[in-house]
Amino acid sequence: MLKFYLRKWLKKEGGLILIKMDYKVAIYEDEDGVFIAECLELPGCISDGNTKEEAVENIKEAIDAYSESILKEKTEKLKGKIVNVTV
Repeated sequence: MLKFYLRKWLKKEGGLILIKMDYKVAIYEDEDGVFIAECLELPGCISDGNTKEEAVENIKEAIDAYSESILKEKTEKLKGKIVNVTV
């Protein structure tokens, strides 16, 4: 099991904010010698690589794409119901 931080920039009025998220990722080698990386918190978010390092880089990209997809889907679904709140 591997834990790492994924840094994600989100747009916010007046600039950008950096969000750091911690995901649990299982990395294992399949029967063909390919390293599989699976994000345990995001169902179906899986990637691979020829090395562990490549699998980690690829799962970071997969997590980023997965997160953007979910955000886009929720934003479209809730269109007109989202308001900005400043804290």
